[in-house]
Amino acid sequence: MEGVVSGVVEKHLGVLPVVAELLRRLDVAGTVDRLCPGRDIAHLADGQVIERLVANRLTAPPPLRRVDDWVREWAVEERRWAYGG
Repeated sequence: MEGVVSGVVEKHLGVLPVVAELLRRLDVAGTVDRLCPGRDIAHLADGQVIERLVANRLTAPPPLRRVDDWVREWAVEERRWAYGG
C-alpha cells in the first residue's frame, strides 16, 4: 500500500500538553464556571477563556497580546482541553 503526503504542518507543542493536563486536574475551567456562571449566548464559557489565558501565560510569558497568534503557533486549536473542545 502506498501513501501520498500532500503537505506537512509543523506545530510547536512545547509544554502545552503538560499545562493542559495540569489545568484539567485542577479543574480550572469547571471552578471558574461554578463561581462565575456566564451567559448562554457566549461562544466560550468563562472557564474555557480563563483556561486558555492561563495556558498562554505559562507557555508564552511575554506580555499578553495577540493571543490569536499564540493559538495558531502553539497548536491550541488541535489540542483537546478538559472541556472536550
